[in-house]
This record gives sequence, C-alpha cells and structure tokens, in this order.
Amino acid sequence: MAGLLEDVLSTRQHKLHTQLSLWIKVNIILLGASVLFMFLSASLMISNYRDQNEQEFQETISRTVLILRESLAIPLYNYARDTVTHLMKSAVIYNQIDYIYLIDSNNELYLGFAHPEGRSIAFTEKPDKETVERCELINITTDIIFNDEIIGTLIIYFSHDETTAQLTEYTWEIIFRLLKFVIVILIFAELILWFILFLKDKLDFEKQKLIESEYKFRTYIEKSPLSVFIIDEKGGISFNNEAALGLTGYSRKELQSIPFKDVISQTEGISELIKESEELKKEVFLIRKDGSQLNVILDAVRLKGNLLLCYCTDISERKRMESQLRQSEKLNAIGMMAGGIAHDFNNMMGGILGYTELLALKMEDDPVQKSYTENIIKTINRARELINQLMNFARKGDVELKVVDLHKILSDAVNLLTCSIDRNIQISVKLDAPSSRIMGDGAQLQNTFLNLGLNARDAMPHGGEINITTKNIYFSESIAAKKNSQITPGEYIEVDISDNGTGISPEIIESIFDPFFTTKSQGKGTGMGLSAVYGTVQSHDAAIDVYSEIGYGSTFELFFPLTSSEETVPLRDNRAVAGRGGRILLVDDEEMLRDIGKDILREIGYDPVVFENGEQAVEYYKNNWESIDLVITDMIMPGLSGKQTFLAMKKINPGIKALLATGFGLDRDLESMMDIGLLGILNKPYRIHDISLMISDILNPK
Repeated sequence: MAGLLEDVLSTRQHKLHTQLSLWIKVNIILLGASVLFMFLSASLMISNYRDQNEQEFQETISRTVLILRESLAIPLYNYARDTVTHLMKSAVIYNQIDYIYLIDSNNELYLGFAHPEGRSIAFTEKPDKETVERCELINITTDIIFNDEIIGTLIIYFSHDETTAQLTEYTWEIIFRLLKFVIVILIFAELILWFILFLKDKLDFEKQKLIESEYKFRTYIEKSPLSVFIIDEKGGISFNNEAALGLTGYSRKELQSIPFKDVISQTEGISELIKESEELKKEVFLIRKDGSQLNVILDAVRLKGNLLLCYCTDISERKRMESQLRQSEKLNAIGMMAGGIAHDFNNMMGGILGYTELLALKMEDDPVQKSYTENIIKTINRARELINQLMNFARKGDVELKVVDLHKILSDAVNLLTCSIDRNIQISVKLDAPSSRIMGDGAQLQNTFLNLGLNARDAMPHGGEINITTKNIYFSESIAAKKNSQITPGEYIEVDISDNGTGISPEIIESIFDPFFTTKSQGKGTGMGLSAVYGTVQSHDAAIDVYSEIGYGSTFELFFPLTSSEETVPLRDNRAVAGRGGRILLVDDEEMLRDIGKDILREIGYDPVVFENGEQAVEYYKNNWESIDLVITDMIMPGLSGKQTFLAMKKINPGIKALLATGFGLDRDLESMMDIGLLGILNKPYRIHDISLMISDILNPK
C-alpha cells in the first residue's frame, strides 16, 4: 500500500512540475508577444504623430509667414525700425522661429534675429552653414510687397525635427517605462502563480497525507480486536468493524439495519449520560444473533455531528474465570471449615464408636443387647460417611491414587445404581472411550458416579432416562486453561452423565457444589453429595462442567487425565482383626479418646501407656524407649504436635515404630513423615478391627 501511495505522489508531482513548466513557457511567449506588440504600436504611433505633426507644422509656417509679411509691410515702408524689430522679436519668441532675416530693397541686411539655444534673442549675421546643417533648418523666403512694390525680402528658418526628436524620445521613454511596469507585473504575477501552485501542492500533499492517515486509521479500526460501532443520532449503527461481526454473529448488512439497543442492552440514556463528561464506560450485556448474551465493557465517546463511537470489549471469559476463582476461594474457605468440623466430629464419634464396639464385645451372648449396639454402630458409620464426604470436599481425605480402569468403576457404579432406582427410569450406558485407565481412588470415584446417578434419579420423579457415555479427548494448552487451573494439556477421558429431568435454574447452578446446599425437602438430602463430587474431582486433578436447562434436564461432564501405566488394582477390602501382644505408648490431648484408646488396646491384648501431650510422652520415651513396641500419637495437639513428637522420639530411637492418628487424612506433611520412617496413618474415628489389624501388621508381620 505504501509503495502504491509513493507512486501516486511521484506521478502527481511530475504532472504538477510539467504543468508549471508549460505555464512559465506560455507566459514567456506572451511576454515576448506583448513587448513586440508594444514596440510595433509605438512605432506606428510615432509615424502617425510625425505625419500629423508635419502637416500641422506646415500650416503653422504658412500662417506665421503670411501674418508676419503683412505685419511688416507698412512699418518697413515707413522705415519704422522699432516696430519692425518688435514684430520680428515677437515672431521669434512665439512662433518657434530659429532664424529670421529682413533684406531691404537694396538687397542689404536690414535686421536679423536668432535663438538656436535657450530662446535668447540676439542680432546676428547670416547663419553659418554648420548651424544650418546641424539644426536641419527649413528655409522660407518671401517678398514683402507694399503698393505692388517689393520693399524687402523676409528669410525665415524653421526647425521642427528637434521637437519631433524630443517627442519621439519622450514617447520611447514612456514605452520603456510601460514595458518595465508590464515586466514587473508579469514577474509579480508569476510569483503569485508560483505561490498559488505551491499552496495548492502543499494542500494536495496534506490532503494526500490525510487520506493516507484515514486509510491507516480505518484499517486499524477494521482489523482491531475490539468491536467498534459508530452510532448515528437516531440510534442506528452506521459503521462496524470485523470484530463486531464476529462478536455479534450478524453480517455487516444485518448489523447496520438494526438499532444499537437491539445489540447492546442497557443503552437507554447513554447519549444523555455522555453529555455530562463526553465519554462513558460501563458493563453491559451484548445480545448475539442466536440470542445468547456476552458480558462486555462498553466505552462510548461523543463525536461531532451527534455521533457516538463505541468500543466493546468481551469480558465473558474474564467473568467466567472470576466466577471460577470466587467459587474456588469460597469452596476452599468452606473446605477449611469443613476440615476443622470433621476433625472435632471424628474425635467425638471416635469415643462413641469405641465404647459401642466394646459393649458389642461384652454382649456376644445377648442377641437383643447386641442388636442395639449394632444399630448404634450403623448410625455411627453413616455419620462417618458424612464426615468422609466433608473430608473429600476439603481435599484432606485419605486419597490413594492408583491405576484404575474407569470403565470398570463406572460399570460397578451402574450396577449399584440400578438397584437404587425405580423401573420407570432407564439407564443407557455407552462406554466408547478406547482408553480408560487413570490414576485414581476407586472408592471415591465409585461414590462420585453414584452421587451423580442418584441426583439424576431425584430430578426425574415421574421417570426418564439417564445416559452415561465416555470418550477420549485432547486438551490443548488454551482449552486446558479454561477448564481448571489444575488441568494440564494432554489426553483425557470424558465421562458424561445426563438426564432429562427438571433441570437446574441459572440462579442456583453456581451453588450446587457448596457443602450442605440442597433443593430437596428436609430429611431427603444432606447437601453433601455434589460437594463430595467436587472434592473428588479436585483431588484427581480433573475438571467438571455442568450444563442445564429448566424442563430439559442436566448434563455433568467430568474430565480425568489418562495414564500410560498398564497395572490396575482392585478396590481395598476390609480385613479381619489380627493378633495381640506388646506395649504401646498412646498420646492424645482428648481425654475421652485417651480413655477409649486405652480400653480398646487393653481389650485386644496390648499393654497401653497413655499421655495427654507430646512433652510428657517424649520425656517418658527418653527413659523407657527399649520397652515400647509401638507409638500411636495424635496429629494435632497443643504444644508439641504429632509430627514434632515423632521426630523427637526418632532422635532418641532411630528405629522407632510409630503410627499417626488423624481426622484429616493423608497430606503432604504425613507423606514426608512416612518417607522418614512413619509406618502408617490411623484414620479417626477408628474401629477396633481397623486398629488391631494395623498393629498386628506392624508388630507381627507375616
């Protein structure tokens, strides 16, 4: 484009210079013609003037000679010399006579006068030949007659060539002055013309620069990533760029045929608001051709002619990310609270469960009493499940990621789900993903799919269909960033669980993963199902999306990263209570848990030594470590924590055998402790067979 503009400017300048040269040449020719015309006119004027002057001069001479001859006759006849002298002087002075001579009848000079220079009168002899030739005198001789007698002769010399020469010289002087004036005028005219052409060239150049600048500006606006609109005084769209077409989904013709208020909501009063500050910036909704809405920032500026220049910046993705961040922060805060609640709840439930199981052992022979204790244990186990869901949501549960086949877990979940739904609900399963191995916790994943299936069931009280499908998908870096901050580019398996139930309203869809949030009536739901699903997704570095429409149903899309490992492991099974024997040091700051722990250890055949804090336990261990077979310490305690207590004892006895009891599950601190010698984690609330099995595995390995 720049080369084309240079060619245009070069061609235009060459044309302008050619026109200027031609104009100068034409003016030079006109100047020469003017000079020639003036010269010819002057020559003709002088020639005409000479002819006219000659005729007038001849008439003057004839008249002068006649008058003078008649005037001199009587005075000359009477010898009145003074009168003759006066008449001849007057003739010389007033009639342009250069020389005048009067010859008497005896042919002798009577009088003579001349004034060839300065018109002074002097008596003179007959003029010499040189004077006559120099003055180019005209000689006129005439007789003076009185009474038919010649009484004298009058000789007169006239010179009109000098006057004519002076007139000619004066005429040429006027002509040359006029010529100079004309030349000056022409030069001045040329300068004015040059200045006009210079200004025109300058204006044309500035105009070309303006055109070029306008082209660049229009190109910039047209190619700008911002959506640009120019709104006329009637509210119509008079201009829009390509980005505006992509943002709105309209063609250029369609977009410029509809009012701006049909594209941007909340445009009422924009013109009035702008008048106060000449510009406006506000967040509005952009309505696309398909009816969908986008969050945009509208920048409006008033232009001349009651036009508005509007820029629209799409912030929908930013809004989504902000919403996701708020949701994540909210869930993290709730998760921290849930973890604290779970810890305290586990401690309380631990005491209840421990004592109940001890009672059950004492009532083996009483079926009625034993059934009571079993019902209590079932209720406690249900409470434990709720706590586990809280822990999963807080991402502090005991997550054991191993290679699992997601298709097998889905199949097992579907089998369990089939037993939990009415016959008027059909389940359609299409596990089409070629690859289905992931790193996961089988129990949590199965619980996740069951929760989603049961939610779908509850959304279809009058029957319907649940569709479960899988497929493999690849996430690029940009797509992965949009899904979840934990998602990395790579291969994934997508699990879709959809229903055609009542759907989820837009007002609550962002809250469905919050703990204890439920739309079910009291007693029909805890509000922990979907929060547990969200916790599982987070702990598996996965992502989840929800799409729902009132009256048409909902779809949950889960994305799990695939693994290349071929080894798969089954879900863990509970194992029976194992052997007995040995001295165990128990540390817990909760009195009830110390008491129940001591009773359980004694009941299953061990010799417990109990302390309420880490300082006491370390001091005792320093002096008696050789007699201690196993240490069980609570994780969170005032003073020395469980970790600090373990490390202090390990300095005393590097070969220490220890378990850590916690209500928070496995975390990075615990993993690091296991790397330096911690033998295991005992999850609260622990059951008798769980603790006995773990102790037996450590003290009596097979």
